[in-house]
Amino acid sequence: MKLKKLLIGITILTLATASLAGCAKKNNGEKLSEINLTYVKSPLNVPSIIQKQDDLFGKEFKKDNIKVNFHEITTGPEQTQALAAGEIDFLHALGGTSALIAASNGVELKILNTYSRSPKGFMILTNNNSIKSAADLVGKKVAGPKGTILHQVLISALDKEGLSMDDVEFVNMGIPEASASSF
Repeated sequence: MKLKKLLIGITILTLATASLAGCAKKNNGEKLSEINLTYVKSPLNVPSIIQKQDDLFGKEFKKDNIKVNFHEITTGPEQTQALAAGEIDFLHALGGTSALIAASNGVELKILNTYSRSPKGFMILTNNNSIKSAADLVGKKVAGPKGTILHQVLISALDKEGLSMDDVEFVNMGIPEASASSF
C-alpha cells in the first residue's frame, strides 16, 4: 500500500513538471499569442470532451488574446515526445506510466491538475454482450496500446480475476485503431 501511495505521489509530482515547461521554452519572455494542447477524446475522456465541446480553454484564453490549438495525440509517449520537442504546451490527459518514463528521460513535467484515477475511472467496453467482466475475456482478442494506463488497467482487472495477460490474446495498437477494429 505504501508503494502504491509513493508511486501515486511520484506520478503527481512528475506530471506537475510538464505543462509549463513547454510553454516557458516556447515563450522566451515574449507575449504569448497561442498555446498548443493535446485533445484525448477516447476512451471516455469526458473532461477533455466537454472542455473542447464547450470551448472552455478558448473562452478563458481569449480574454488575453491567446489562441488555443488542439492536437489529437492519443498515446502518452507521443504526447511527451511532442512536449519535449516544443510542439505542445499542455498535455490534457497523460497516464502515470508515460509521465514517469518521460521524466526519467529528462522531459520536464509539471502537474496542474488531475481528474481521474484508475481503475475506478475505467471500464471494459465491447460490442459482445456476453462479456460482463474481465473473466469473460479469457481466450479473446483484446486490443489497445501496450505500456499505457489502459494496458495497466487491463492487467489489474485480469489479476483481480486470478488471470494474467497469458489468458487473453493482446493486440498492441493505438486507441483509434483498437476502437475501430472488429476481430
